[in-house]
Amino acid sequence: MNKYREWHQQQCRAYSGEIGTYRHFAETLGRILNAACRVYAPHGIVQAREKSLSSFAEKMARKAARYSALGISPTDLCGARIIVETQAEVERICAWIRDALIVDEVNSVDVRTRLKVAEFGYLSVHYVVQLRGSEALGVPIPPEISLRKAEIQVRTLLEHAWASIFHDRIYKAGFRVPEHLKRDVARVAALLEEADEQFGATVRSLDAYKPHYGAYMDKEGLAEEVEVLETVLENEPDPARLPAGALRLAQLARATGNWARLEQLLAPYTGIEGAYQAEVLAEHGNALCQLNRDRPLEEAFRKGQAEIAQAVAQAQGDVRTRSLAYRAWASAQLPENEEATRENYRAAYVADPDNPFHLASHIEYEMYCGESLGLAAATGPTIRAAIAACRAYADANIELPWAFLTMGRLLLLLDDPYASLAAYARGIRVSLGNRDTVPEAALDAELAFLRHINRGRTLPEKHKWAQQQILLAKAAMGANLAGLKPERREFRTPVVILAGGTSTESKARVDVFRENVLRAFEGFRGTVISGGTRAGVAGLAGELAAAGAKALGYVPTNLPYDQPADDRYTALVVSDGAGYGAGAPLQYWTDLLLAGVRPGDVKVVGIDGGPIAAFEYRLALALGAQVGLLTPSTRAAATLQLDPDWKDDPNLIVLPKDAMTLHAFILAPRPALAPEQVDAVAQRIHLKFLDEHRYSNPDSAMQPWDNLREDLKNSNRMQASYAAAFLEEAGYRVEPLSQQMTPSTLSEDEIDRLAEMEHGRWVIERLQSGWRYGEKRDPSNKLSPFLIPWEDLSKEVRGYDCNAVRAWPARLAEAGLQLSRP
Repeated sequence: MNKYREWHQQQCRAYSGEIGTYRHFAETLGRILNAACRVYAPHGIVQAREKSLSSFAEKMARKAARYSALGISPTDLCGARIIVETQAEVERICAWIRDALIVDEVNSVDVRTRLKVAEFGYLSVHYVVQLRGSEALGVPIPPEISLRKAEIQVRTLLEHAWASIFHDRIYKAGFRVPEHLKRDVARVAALLEEADEQFGATVRSLDAYKPHYGAYMDKEGLAEEVEVLETVLENEPDPARLPAGALRLAQLARATGNWARLEQLLAPYTGIEGAYQAEVLAEHGNALCQLNRDRPLEEAFRKGQAEIAQAVAQAQGDVRTRSLAYRAWASAQLPENEEATRENYRAAYVADPDNPFHLASHIEYEMYCGESLGLAAATGPTIRAAIAACRAYADANIELPWAFLTMGRLLLLLDDPYASLAAYARGIRVSLGNRDTVPEAALDAELAFLRHINRGRTLPEKHKWAQQQILLAKAAMGANLAGLKPERREFRTPVVILAGGTSTESKARVDVFRENVLRAFEGFRGTVISGGTRAGVAGLAGELAAAGAKALGYVPTNLPYDQPADDRYTALVVSDGAGYGAGAPLQYWTDLLLAGVRPGDVKVVGIDGGPIAAFEYRLALALGAQVGLLTPSTRAAATLQLDPDWKDDPNLIVLPKDAMTLHAFILAPRPALAPEQVDAVAQRIHLKFLDEHRYSNPDSAMQPWDNLREDLKNSNRMQASYAAAFLEEAGYRVEPLSQQMTPSTLSEDEIDRLAEMEHGRWVIERLQSGWRYGEKRDPSNKLSPFLIPWEDLSKEVRGYDCNAVRAWPARLAEAGLQLSRP
């Protein structure tokens, strides 16, 4: 070393004069790499520094012979390290480095290629680079550093962990490392390499859930998120971060179809350069096209197309595939542009073949441009994989309603009409339940899809079912009812749909509930609709019609579906002419909506059933009707209770086998109490309940009125409201209190009957509020052991209802009302 001492001193003096420049180089490089990570590895960690004078001196001393002989200097005087989460991010960062920087290929190395097949150890990618041009990703590059070189290492978190712990201890050890320790270290490296691969696979699976159209939010959640992000954006101190904040808000606007808001948010940033330029251009361009979709030849639409095209040319990864999809959609709006649209959707699908939405659009336009329905059969495995991807989105509660709507498309292509209708029904339920956050265009796209795949021919019947279902959803949203044709225009309300098995094989299962159903419908005045045979539930509906006509003194009859409503009859039975398969329920729902009947006012009673009944239940729920399934359930009714898409729907109620519970479910009361009277009576009912000391404190029900939970207040209000309706059914009239009249008193037989009715009402009120049966009462979790038939209650519990009914006249009197017999 003595002969290199003077040379070494010269090198150290020279570097000490240069170290400030390399420090500036490290700062600039760090800013550039952080900007790259925001795009290609959002959680990446960047470390950049100049080589310290002491490290430089040691390296030059150890390699004096080589460096002095060749007249070269180290390439790592400025060094940077990028630590990312997965190997996929390593690849993306490496691709960016090769594209954006000048790489010294001779001195760069992928250390992973050094290891033999059976070896495990240090893994990292090393690049020796120079910066290119006067700026990179919006970061200015000072001229004095543009010709200098830096070394960049790219590795995963687990590779970094191994290197931090073992690399220096192995490769820079001052002793010969024993073989057994090398083997231990290699074993750890092998485990970490396997873990790295598993992390990568898991991350790829999770990233499949990343929304392409915007994650589902309800109205309240959306408004809250918008308010938070607007506040953050208004108070963002760093101008460089404003585009990112605007894009987050734009994503919410995109999910709800608020294109004007999206365009307004991003307009100030369309001229920016750097990491967010492509995404801003893609989203802003798409918004312009959406806003001007009816004027595709005008300048604003063309400007949007140009911005999308620029984004396609610049973007990488998800932003690029999204831009390709936007480009395809925009091209579809131009007249006579089908071939270009097909090519654009094909490009979007090729860029992201795992995206089910791109696949569905790709197939749609392939068929639109001449491919036959056989294309769907040929791509069956791919379509099934796409359906599974949509199912995964739905299970994660994202991409709604689009995940279900796309499942509907794909299942229809596979000629599975009832599964398709079920998927469409769930998509409609999400759309109607959150109509403030789901654009109507989501349903319009499904109608366009059906037209496109059937270009030049009449829609097959099964495709007409899907079309009519989408039109019903639009009608329920308040859209024009054009395109829907009625067969019947009048219905006597209330309307109850009796659905389920209509085959002769279903008769035994339906007969289990026959007595309860007939008793529950005693005195019913309204319309009962049932399916197109005379067996099963349809036969039971015929008995209801006959019983109602007989009670009113008329000849029993089953009315054909298209006969006008008549106050003499209490029930209608759908005839065979109403349609086959899914056509019958689609038609009667068409007629109900065109007659002005609100879905929320319709009740569906379900018993047993096959595929048609399964669709009836789901269609009713989708449109907003309440569906009550009688237990013990079988076949379609039982399956619905286990269906993860529907089992927790608030409009699905599992009814105990109890006549008065069913009676309360179908009852449409006309209470004689004004709202203020309801509240007054409800408070007195609650005071009576507290006096009984039925439960011990602490209990959520045993609270003063002002502290009572709202759902428990509503329970008292419901009892007060329904009391008048039940009394009227029993032959009484509820009228203002008069000193000239002697108030009627209830007989014990009347009390027993009314108590049974009150228990049925209470069960329905609890079930509609989310309560479920539990062996022990647990108000905090809404569990009750009393959600059972009247006949199964203990004498003590029945006594509570009897005492409540016995007190009704007194409670009404306190509200200025009395009972009398007409």
